[in-house]
Amino acid sequence: MVKSKCVFLKENSSVGWFAVNHGEGKFLGTAETLKKVEAQSLVVLRYVDENGHPTQKYPENPNGALNAIAGVTDPTGTVLGLMPHPEKFVDITQYPNWRRESASWRIKPHGAFIFEDMIKFVKEGK
Repeated sequence: MVKSKCVFLKENSSVGWFAVNHGEGKFLGTAETLKKVEAQSLVVLRYVDENGHPTQKYPENPNGALNAIAGVTDPTGTVLGLMPHPEKFVDITQYPNWRRESASWRIKPHGAFIFEDMIKFVKEGK
């Protein structure tokens, strides 16, 4: 995740595994639009390689999304749009390698933090 205006996800900067149900949906825009989205800190998530660096390469960026953008927010930070599906990994058994990963990965499924942060935001009324 990157530093953005998204009010739901301000405290996380982790790399996670998220399901992608298809390779067709992707972030597109003109060079002007991309520049605006980047300058206004509207990017929330990016596809990254094994070192955590944004990538255009398949399979890490499964659909060729421009600037490796996997999620965006609006200028208010209250609308979140994602291509990946974090809801598909809120239980550890939904992760394909759940039996092979270390115990620390099993404690919290990768997609859970998104929903936990949203609930925290709503409860705190900020």
